[in-house]
Amino acid sequence: MIPLDCYCLLQAKPTLLRTETEGFAFFLFGDFPTRRNSMNKYDGLARIILQNVGGKSNIVSVTHCITRLRFKLRDENLAKTDILKRTDGVVNILKAGGMYQVVIGQQVPDVYDALIEVGHLENLAEVPASGSGEKKSVVAAFIGIITAVFVPMLGLLCATGVIKGILMCLSYFHLMDAAGGTYNILYNGADAFFLFLPGHYRIYVGKEIRA
Repeated sequence: MIPLDCYCLLQAKPTLLRTETEGFAFFLFGDFPTRRNSMNKYDGLARIILQNVGGKSNIVSVTHCITRLRFKLRDENLAKTDILKRTDGVVNILKAGGMYQVVIGQQVPDVYDALIEVGHLENLAEVPASGSGEKKSVVAAFIGIITAVFVPMLGLLCATGVIKGILMCLSYFHLMDAAGGTYNILYNGADAFFLFLPGHYRIYVGKEIRA
């Protein structure tokens, strides 16, 4: 296998540049293929998703929102939900409003672009717009808002919980003084995350309800 950088060099078009005084010839390489063109880091994930939603023939249309790929499938029974849930890069699978939704996270636009490219789904792609006219039930809309708000912050929420849990264990077994400076710095550092949550919620809820 040729490394990507070497591949780019081999694909470049050389231009001969000769100096009159020194008599040396140099090759200047131009028109290098970019990494985006030669290898998209989300291509592998896009192929796995395409294969496990039943392939191109099972897709009626596909679009995306802030955190999710939204598929309209001909037959949802052909989708391999268990495999997708175990796939790195996939947070969860939701089924609501007649849509088969693959929760990706904030990088969903890049995954969507890779999916369209590797699956040649240009004719099935829908423009992610707010005026689709599709009516959702109150429950589906509520679940969509909750998912969009909490998924981007799940990692930090888990981290703060782990930090506090470790500190409580250290204090309980008398391995760290709860009144000490180190304990309080770490504990207050975990608490500081929650100071930013109201602003985060306002931003993401506003995006989801398009306010």
